Amino acid sequence: RGALAHWVKTDSDANIDRYACVVPTTWNASPADAGGNKGPYEKALMSLSGMATQLNICRVIRSFDPCIACAVHLIKPDGDVEKFMLDV
Repeated sequence: RGALAHWVKTDSDANIDRYACVVPTTWNASPADAGGNKGPYEKALMSLSGMATQLNICRVIRSFDPCIACAVHLIKPDGDVEKFMLDV
């Protein structure tokens, strides 16, 4: 899937003050950055052009092997969230 990153900030007594884990799906599903560079999912979906059916969208996203929570949710342009079974 890709890189897995852990960030740990400790206090003066070496106790964990903050912890963050960024999983591969987070990296791959990231939106465009401040420089306008699109994330991997967005680039792959743009290549669908006129073939952007719900099934093809699911196939493209699933090809990145996202975590299961991310694999079953899609947000439509109008903001509605739809769940899809991706066992096709």
